[in-house]
Order: sequence, then structure tokens, then C-alpha cells
Amino acid sequence: MKKEIRAYVAGFMDAEAGFQIAKQKQRKGHILVTKIRISNTNKKILLYLRELFGGSVSEHKLSRNIGKWKKAYRWQLSSRKAFNVIKLIYPYLIVKKAQADIMLEFTKTLTDGTKMITEDVWHKRWALKREINKLNKRGLLNE
Repeated sequence: MKKEIRAYVAGFMDAEAGFQIAKQKQRKGHILVTKIRISNTNKKILLYLRELFGGSVSEHKLSRNIGKWKKAYRWQLSSRKAFNVIKLIYPYLIVKKAQADIMLEFTKTLTDGTKMITEDVWHKRWALKREINKLNKRGLLNE
């Protein structure tokens, strides 16, 4: 992929993306997964991201979408696909670089899925989740 495209995507994600570590329910409890999400009223750019990186595009149903507001859409990418995107755009990130660092740190805790993780790994993942949540928090900072 050309560096100009990677730089464009990084700039767009700096402005529009949410980098998250989310709790996801499974049959045997919960797991933590990484996600990149972008909500936007321009479906075309989200379809372009899906074409480049995979993931899914869906209508983002918000109560404010009723009436005078434009329809919104969400592109979402999870787990290893999210890591692959971060690795491609990392050199060009500015605003979301700290979140990207946390998500890359999270990748170091992954296994091949055939064995249980240790309690230490579980605590490390939750610490990373709290850290990224703090960076993503909106509103005024408490000093």
C-alpha cells in the first residue's frame, strides 16, 4: 500500500476513529477484543476502508438520526485485522498514537486461542483497557 494512502488513512483515523479494547460476551464468559470504529455520514469513505482493510459497514442507528439528521454509518474492524491496520498507519498517527501503542501492547498478550491465559495476562489486559478508556474519555479533565 502506498505511503500516501497510509498517511491519509492515519489522518482520517486521528480525526474520526475510536480505538478501543472492548469486553465481548462469549459462551464461556467474556473476552477482551480490540476494535477500531469510525462513525460517519459519508458511507463512501467507510466502504473504501472496508475495501482496503476488511471489517464491516453498517447503519449506525442513533436516536438523533431521526428527522433532520443525516443517516450515519459505522465501519468496524476487530482483533488481528485492527492490529494489521495499526501497524500500517502507525508511523503517520499523531493524535491516536498513544491508543495505538496500547493496542499494540495488547497484541503481545495474545495466544493462538488453544490455551487459557494466565491470571497475570488477564490483569494486564484489563489494565490496558482502563488505560485506553482514560485516553478516550470525553469532557473536562480533572486536575
